Amino acid sequence: CNMYISEVLAYDHALTDDEARQVNDYLKAKWFNGGALPSAATAVFGADATLAVTGGASAELAGAETVGTLKSDAAGGTIGGDVAAARFVYDAQGAQSVLPLSVAGTLALDAAAAATVLGYANLPFASWPLLQATTRADGSEFASNNLAEDPQWRLQRRDAVWKLAWHGNTMITIR
Repeated sequence: CNMYISEVLAYDHALTDDEARQVNDYLKAKWFNGGALPSAATAVFGADATLAVTGGASAELAGAETVGTLKSDAAGGTIGGDVAAARFVYDAQGAQSVLPLSVAGTLALDAAAAATVLGYANLPFASWPLLQATTRADGSEFASNNLAEDPQWRLQRRDAVWKLAWHGNTMITIR
């Protein structure tokens, strides 16, 4: 039997009848209705869930959501709605430039929030926005990040934007 799997959805709990119906409606609309999704699709997340918005995609939240991990890649993306997270993962592997994950709402970081930036060493020396909130950002800096051991790169926050910034030494010789 020749078949292709187009999408796999995994949940951290058994779906209720209503959740299973929503997932079924979503899959039918996406794959058998020319890609037209219902305008009122509702996402259901748990505190340990990962909300991955990659490839420049968008995710609309029905209300304020709490997730364990926000994840994006070099193509960035947009989250419509308010979101709270304990971890942020940004994958820049193989990229020569990056676009931010934009939260079109309030972004709230857990007090112990951690950030992981993958593949940053291949980026040109510059300042790259990785995460931004258009309404406001609650919380402070990330409590920890994987850049702590690399003195040439830093994750910096200015207002509601977190940037990956190059702080290496540059030497110019003019003869």
